[in-house]
Parts: sequence; C-alpha cells; structure tokens
Amino acid sequence: MNAKRTAASLLLGVLLAACVGAPTAPTPAPASPAAPSPSAEATSSPAAATSAATPTPTPTPTPRPVPPATVAWTELASIDVGSHGNISGARALAGGYVAWGIYATSWDPPDRWFATWFSSDGRTWERTIHSETITPCPGWTERQDLEPSASAGDGRTLVIMATLLLPDAEACYVAIDPVDERLNRVLVISLSTTDGRTWARSQPFGPQHGDPEDAWAIPGGWEASVDGEVWRSRDLDTWYRVASAGFFDWVGGAAPDGTRLAVSIEAEQEVLLASTDSVTWRVVRSLPAGFRAVGIAPPSEAGRPWLVATEMFNNGEEEARVLVSTDLQTWQSSTFPRPGIGALTATRFGWIAIGYMPGRATGCGDTCRPSDPRLFTSADGVTWLALDPPPGGILVGDDPGLLAIGWGAPGTESEFGVRRVWRMTSGEK
Repeated sequence: MNAKRTAASLLLGVLLAACVGAPTAPTPAPASPAAPSPSAEATSSPAAATSAATPTPTPTPTPRPVPPATVAWTELASIDVGSHGNISGARALAGGYVAWGIYATSWDPPDRWFATWFSSDGRTWERTIHSETITPCPGWTERQDLEPSASAGDGRTLVIMATLLLPDAEACYVAIDPVDERLNRVLVISLSTTDGRTWARSQPFGPQHGDPEDAWAIPGGWEASVDGEVWRSRDLDTWYRVASAGFFDWVGGAAPDGTRLAVSIEAEQEVLLASTDSVTWRVVRSLPAGFRAVGIAPPSEAGRPWLVATEMFNNGEEEARVLVSTDLQTWQSSTFPRPGIGALTATRFGWIAIGYMPGRATGCGDTCRPSDPRLFTSADGVTWLALDPPPGGILVGDDPGLLAIGWGAPGTESEFGVRRVWRMTSGEK
C-alpha cells in the first residue's frame, strides 16, 4: 500500500489522532485515450427449432448476505512486536491471516527488524524475521538490509515490495565525491507467500536506488510502480518493465476484467484514471475541488461496483464522500456519515469502512478533538450503517472471521510491546 495514503487505509494504527495530510503527486503527463474496457455481456446460441429437449430452467441467483445490524468484539490474542515495534498492515489468505511491520527492541536502526506474523485462527501468531543487521561498508553504522514498502494481495497470495541493501566492493569504494551513488547500493525485490510461513524473494528489478511506491494484483499476475515506472511479473520471480513512466499518483487495484483504477492530479485537481494495460490511461472522473481520494475498493467479482472514498477539508469545512460506479462512466456520489473515512474494504455482504473525526489541529494535547472512530457497513456503497467502534484501526478478513488489530486500552502496558487482536461477531442481520 502506498505510504501516501497509509493514514487513510490503516487509520494510522492509533485511530488517527494525528493530522491528515494530502498526498503529494508528480505532475502527470496528459493521459492518452484508451479503448473502453470490454463488456461482460454473455451471448447464447439460438435454440434449434427441431429440438425436443426440455428447456433448462434459469438458475436463481444466490442472494447476497445483508450487512450485520449489530456487532460485538471478542479479544483473541496479542502479537509481540517488541518494546518499540509496530504492525503496519495485514491481509487474509486462504489458510489464515498475515500481519507485517517492524519487530524492534529500541529506536536504533540495528534493533528494528522487518517481520511478518502468521496465524491460522487469529489466536496464535508465528513471527518470521526477514531482515538482517549488517554493516554495509567499513566504518559505517549498522543497519537493516531489508525495508518493506508497498503490499498487494489477491486472497491467495500476499506480495510485499521491499528495498534490499546489497553493498559490494564497488559500492563501498570511497570516491572523491562523498555522495557518490555507489556508496549505497539499493535494489528492489518482492517477497511473496501463499501460506504465511514460507516466503520467496524475487530477483532484483527496477532502477538502482529505486523506490517501490505501489503494488497491485492483476488477472494472472502482479504489477508495481517503482519511481514512476510500471513493472509486471507473472511468477513473482522475475519482473519486467511495461511502462517507462506512469500517469498516476497511486493505483487502487484492478477488477476481474483487468481494468485498473488510479489517482492522479491535473491542474491541481485530483482525477481518476482507468487503464486495461497500465500503459495507456484515460480520465474517467474528476473529483470536486478540494476533494482527494483516500481509498479504492475494486470489484471483488464481475458485476460488482467500484467504490472510491474521498475527503475534503477547506477553510474549516470538512466532508467525506463515497463514489460508486459499475462501469467507470456513470457515478453515484453520497455523503459519508463522518468527515474522515479509512479502511474501505469489500466484504461478502458489501463493504465496511471506519469513519472518524479527523484531527486537524496540532499541539493541542488533551484538548484535541477525539477521533471517535466507528465501524460502518453498507450493502450498496451509498447507505451506511454505524456499528460499535472497532477496537483496532487495522481490519483484516471478512465476516465471519473479521479481525481488528490495535493498541489496546490507552494507559495500559499493552500500548508498548504488543498489539491486541479481536474478532468481530455479527448480531442480527
């Protein structure tokens, strides 16, 4: 997930007590026109006039479950992240849940390891340390060789982009210019897993000293943005470049038909861009002045709509809106119940999101406006029902089996060294 929108999608893990900042995006090149995405219409052959077969009855579609009317949260476990660690994200796989972040015993870089945690049931969590403490060059301070960045998942595989510090004799050569780029050789790799326990590393790719900004799943593969370039992989071992420069700021994912939806800025106004190949993009929606996209939920299956969460704060006015579209041409806009929205996620019954009161002021201490987070559910993306507050700002999984990961009660020892895990129990439907 792109760091520019981490506060919106993960609620900062501290229930968004901090200010919300607008993402900074490069000025995009003009988007080129692209062919519209193919229709999902089905065709059938005419029945033979001489056929005596009994017509096959049309199957009755299975009704989609409705969102829960009430929820309760049951504490399951705690995750040991070390005295100074954190969890920055989590995703569900077929066999359980994976969380990732930093396991740390101090604020010093040598004591802060990139780690993942796996659980098959949300109760017992196994930690895997992925980084190593190294001294890159003689006389340098110790540091970690691996730093996580963006992530993507499709329900079966989790991919985490990372930068790998891999110095050699050339990289450590002391040149006349003390800022010679060879002094700090950084490569981009991906780490992937299907079971949360065993991980595979890809071959290095992208420009040297590249910054992996975003990643997303596509039908039959994966794509990533590295310094504005779009790279693709089919096997998560080798990556190849498909576009030298993206028109977007960040990508919200892809639909089952391969259509990608991205966010960019044109003339100081955010726009939504669509593409079927990540090479040619077309504008499909301009956001109202002052609004910015903070989350995108792609369709989980054919026929379901896109949802885009947006926020606006201007001269004391604040508002959040949700945009809904099934074809990226016709859009329905509705005001969200709270001016802040995060963790927008598709579920089996519709969507969930965390609504909150953004903290706009700084230095106010105990007088800052409480974020007052609430869990909201929706069957159509337009009408949202408020439920009990989530105990944690990171949501992972689906109902049943939706987990929340958070700090624990303020002022308790659980604020430091562990993150607590709760399971949501649905009430009346």
